[in-house]
Amino acid sequence: MIVAAVMPTFNQQGFLAEAIDSVVSQVNLLVVVDDASTDRTSQLLADRKDVCSLRHECNQGAAIAINTGVREAVGRCSPAWLTWVSSDNVYYADWMRTLLDHAEADVGAVYSGFDAVPETKEMPRRHYVFKAYDPAWLGQSINCYLGPNFIIRSDVWQDHRGLHSHDYDNWCLVEEACWSKGLRIVGVDKALCRYRMHRGQATRNHAGRFDAPKWLQECKKRREALGIKPP
Repeated sequence: MIVAAVMPTFNQQGFLAEAIDSVVSQVNLLVVVDDASTDRTSQLLADRKDVCSLRHECNQGAAIAINTGVREAVGRCSPAWLTWVSSDNVYYADWMRTLLDHAEADVGAVYSGFDAVPETKEMPRRHYVFKAYDPAWLGQSINCYLGPNFIIRSDVWQDHRGLHSHDYDNWCLVEEACWSKGLRIVGVDKALCRYRMHRGQATRNHAGRFDAPKWLQECKKRREALGIKPP
């Protein structure tokens, strides 16, 4: 099974090399999209011959960077499964093998638990995060429990418009695409990556947090209008 991963990055030079090293040997293709970083990211990527690297000349945000990477990945290797990975996380050695072990013919997406690890003493203690999949839950809560490590079947990705929007909205669309195809979403109760909590991470951005209630309302309206329900 061909798997492609996309890694958007912006000013993460301190984390980038370790993140790439943890992913690149586990997938068929890793596309790193530098979203106009102003640190040493471009120099670090120039030295990596094991990844495909692209650069935006102006910062466009993670969602657009992911879409850029997915187009490149699909054009290069026509993957059966897609994922996007954060440039400040570390993916464990059994990450992709474990996810693919659950990628059966009737499965559209697989995700797993993760270790949330603080990078500074002021942040919460290290803890394990996992929530079992419940079709009634995601469209009713502004929390995106599906986490930072997952794989999505390529046709499911394309069926949810082939475009990535930010975390919560994206997962609602993936869920709806799986339901429309009668495919299951599988959660694996095991930590498969280290989610680094630090001041510079995108998920601590004010706009990223407070868009979630709007996305929830859009999700509810869309599902009602289209009659989308669990299979």
